[in-house]
Amino acid sequence: MSQYITEEKINKIVKKIYLLIGVILVGIPILVSARIDYHGFYFVEDDAYNIHYASELSGYNNVLKFSIDKVRDFQGLSNRINQGNYSIVAMDLGFSEALGTNKNNARETYLKEVKGKISLNSDLLKKIGFIHISEEEYTLLEQGRPGYGDWSIFAGQSMDYKKARMKQALEEYITDVKRFFPGIPVVIVENYWGNTHIPPNNLDILGVDPYFIPTSSQCDATQLARFNSATTNVMNLAKQYGKPIYLVGPLFNDGNYKMLSACQVDWYINLAKNTPEVIGLDWFLYSDVPSANVYGVRNYSNGPVSYVKQKSREILTTANPTVRNNNLPAYGFLDGIVGDGVAAGWAFDRDYPSNGIDIHFYIDGPAGSGTFAGYANTNGPRSDVNAAYGINGNHGFGFSIPAQFRDKITHTIYAYSIDINDLAGNSLLIGAPMSFNLSAPTPTPTPTPTPSITPIPTPIPSLTPTPTPTPISVNYPPTGRLDTADCNTINGWAYDSNEPGKSITVFIYDNDTTLSNVIWSGVTGNLRTDVNATLSINGNHGFTITTPSSVKDNNTHWIYIYAFDTSTGATANLNNSPRSLSCTSTPILTPTPTPSITPIPTWTPTPTPTPTPSITPIPTWTPTPTPTPTPSITPIPTWTPTPTPISSPIPISSSSSCPLLDVNGKLERQCDYTLVRFQNDSRIFIKSPADDQIKWIPSIEVFNNLNLDWNKVQVKPTNTVNLYTRTKLIRVLNDTKVYYITESGMKRWISTEQIFVSYGNKWENIVTVQLFELTAIPDNTLIKVPNDPNVYQIQDTTKHWITSADAFNRNHFDWTKIAPVNQTELNSYTMGDTIN
Repeated sequence: MSQYITEEKINKIVKKIYLLIGVILVGIPILVSARIDYHGFYFVEDDAYNIHYASELSGYNNVLKFSIDKVRDFQGLSNRINQGNYSIVAMDLGFSEALGTNKNNARETYLKEVKGKISLNSDLLKKIGFIHISEEEYTLLEQGRPGYGDWSIFAGQSMDYKKARMKQALEEYITDVKRFFPGIPVVIVENYWGNTHIPPNNLDILGVDPYFIPTSSQCDATQLARFNSATTNVMNLAKQYGKPIYLVGPLFNDGNYKMLSACQVDWYINLAKNTPEVIGLDWFLYSDVPSANVYGVRNYSNGPVSYVKQKSREILTTANPTVRNNNLPAYGFLDGIVGDGVAAGWAFDRDYPSNGIDIHFYIDGPAGSGTFAGYANTNGPRSDVNAAYGINGNHGFGFSIPAQFRDKITHTIYAYSIDINDLAGNSLLIGAPMSFNLSAPTPTPTPTPTPSITPIPTPIPSLTPTPTPTPISVNYPPTGRLDTADCNTINGWAYDSNEPGKSITVFIYDNDTTLSNVIWSGVTGNLRTDVNATLSINGNHGFTITTPSSVKDNNTHWIYIYAFDTSTGATANLNNSPRSLSCTSTPILTPTPTPSITPIPTWTPTPTPTPTPSITPIPTWTPTPTPTPTPSITPIPTWTPTPTPISSPIPISSSSSCPLLDVNGKLERQCDYTLVRFQNDSRIFIKSPADDQIKWIPSIEVFNNLNLDWNKVQVKPTNTVNLYTRTKLIRVLNDTKVYYITESGMKRWISTEQIFVSYGNKWENIVTVQLFELTAIPDNTLIKVPNDPNVYQIQDTTKHWITSADAFNRNHFDWTKIAPVNQTELNSYTMGDTIN
């Protein structure tokens, strides 16, 4: 369960930022604090590059930085970290033209190698709190440094072009880094951000290294003026991006830079403490780099090393860093697409290496944007894997790609290993994403051959019910492709396979999928004979627009194309979307299209399934308690507390248009509410000032019936979702039934107090809603216990075992609608007739 940080709590702890386990505070106001939570040094190492001096700094810093490309002995590195009692390390990745442009798939090769070394040769992965991508790419580009200014794609180009291309390269690199190392924030250090040094859009933390060079060791007005001149504007430029800042202070002498004196060290510390956006302070550097004639504070004569250590201890007395848990993420390989379209490979949870785990599959996009295709369990023997890693149990899997993706079109498949006890440990398998192009399956399937990629996969028989999710009659989302996105034209095609002859609505977004960023919407009105011939359909399915002037501003823009499903109200991201473009401004400026006040219907009533069906399920109850009237507003812990009924809401606002929201178990009109939506997620949540939860609004109709204001919707970065607590327990006013809302947006009645308590639920977390809100949420009728293959349909308090995968498909059940429950809840249902 994620931890929610209320505004009150932020005020109390001030600048404690949840940077680890994928929780990054971006775009949330941070209040002034006299505290630095993260503190460390660069180059704490010797010629063997194993942070040789780590023990000397134990107790003086809480973040230890190392460069992955300089490590020769990973176990020695890990031992030094453990001996120094460091729970957080920062890993520095390399950067080059090959990595920036992904020449010959260099990025994939490099990151696979890095993750393989980190994951299997030491326990470093669980301690990585930050990932740095080299440093000062823009500055080194401007200086024409080798490896930066001499890229082949820069030949003959202007500096503006080079910087725009560098930004794009960094964004693509960061995207891949996050794919291999999910949940770990990425930092890049620059001497300044802003003007011509524009941060990558997906960068989590801005590292800032202001270039202050003292001309003497004095702390007089002259030196202070130099310090303020070097730092004030730089910090103000960085703050405009609303992201956390990691400050770097110079502690070295290279002939140009001069070593700081003790009082000048204080200036940096005070700057960090009194800038609310700053979360950490690193000193550059501790030991020496003699080959570059750079000498750090450790060995510098008359240097402030003792004073810096003294101040470091003071910093750590109030620091409150967030440390990742010790859970080791699941790990494995997608070996290949073998036989008649079977995705085969292996995986295991390194904390429970003998157990089987689930593998989740998404098509044409990662979890959260791709289409969930189904899951498989690692229930097949893989003696090669067991021998290689010294483990036992079954760890092989085979997943037959569903029929709707066997359409002679190239798709990509993403495979995720599902961690047993920590959802943050879910990992994209090495080898994924993988492209495939399949025809419809032949009537007589051919044997699955043995791929020769990584450890050889054994085809896995589909045990009960680890089925091939090929529903017979389901609604498939629209599909299509973004063909072109350049400075002249944006075009492509889309169609709905459920109604292939009809044109559908398409939305084009600039940079993210917020309502205000729609730059065009319309129907697929162009005839595309190529699409019709390939898919054997008819009708108009193409779209073309002239690239609007709003994206011709010399900046990089990401163009997203979504198609609207008229059956469900959901939207689907098209293949090849997003694509980036960078266009020069035109002499004649046209106004940016004003977003429509009436929101465009991109609502998704049924949220996209997450890659983890919550291995440890959260509350799934619905008690049928005997109403026990209680005068207390907060229900007492007797099953199904009944709050004191009220005859009518007590308004707190004179505006009758304000929505009725929960206030201590009652419904009252609240005008001061917040609407939140996360990037790449069409769901909208409401947060009332009276509670600390965000509640999902299940449909446009509910949104409008609540009298909510579309203009209040705030779009938050995806990586801040865990800062909020999702409302999981609801009831209708004056009704004693309590319902659990699943991760995928379904409701399930909790029938007994025993079930309620078994999930660790709290009575005060129940949120009161109106009847139309409850009825708009679909029922959860399919359940299973994690690591148990049996799936049941539930009706009230009765469960019906679905005997096989064929029975599941024959009854037109939806594999994505299965929700996890614990054994206590499963046992509470009486067994009914089986479903064959």
